[in-house]
Amino acid sequence: MTELDYLATKVITLEVILESLIEELENSKTIDGKRLDNIIFDKLNKLREEIDIEKDVDYPNFFMGPKGEA
Repeated sequence: MTELDYLATKVITLEVILESLIEELENSKTIDGKRLDNIIFDKLNKLREEIDIEKDVDYPNFFMGPKGEA
């Protein structure tokens, strides 16, 4: 098993566990599935925006500016 196969197996396992937990919580009326979906969607959008901002930062120039620049 390659490292990529191992990581893919871990991700799939985590997905199955998470879906099972969510299903159980929905069935027991502990959580509202639609509300949870909205919360997750909002957090993923926020994360996507942060990633896009990180892509725009030129880190070599940010940390290695001209000498004498504080």
